Amino acid sequence: MTATTIRRPSANRLLPLVPFLLLLLLTVILHGCAVTVPAPSRPSRPQPTEIPPPTAPAPAEVPAPVEPSPGEVARPTGPAGSLYLEAESALRSGNPGRAEILVERALRIDPGNARYWHLLGRAKFDQGAYPQAMQFFRKAESRIRGDRELARRNREYLDAAAAKAGGRQ
Repeated sequence: MTATTIRRPSANRLLPLVPFLLLLLLTVILHGCAVTVPAPSRPSRPQPTEIPPPTAPAPAEVPAPVEPSPGEVARPTGPAGSLYLEAESALRSGNPGRAEILVERALRIDPGNARYWHLLGRAKFDQGAYPQAMQFFRKAESRIRGDRELARRNREYLDAAAAKAGGRQ
């Protein structure tokens, strides 16, 4: 009795197939993990809706502008206005130096206000600095818009400062 030997394939013959089999296995695994992203769909356009034309509102009654009486002066408001009122009070109580400081602060907030320039001119006038007072009165004059009373008082102070300064204008 002879023993039959079963021949097994040698490992050396399978070795060249290993890279190919690994590549095939990797391709199958990666293909199974692949995800396809659907293309973004364009949103459907909404149907146009008709907007009714606006109806004109009933005309509101516009009150007539109120003109202040000649003796009535509109008081400034806001932060600069309160500084102005304090400066005016200091000037009336005979403290032009304090008035000057306060009105200069108000002018930093609102440099276009003719009243503030006029008050600064009055403070300088009361201190005897007539040439400077004249400059501030001129600056106030260039900014006065429609306030006849302020324009009149400003002109009086400007003339008085010019007379006291020796007519230098």
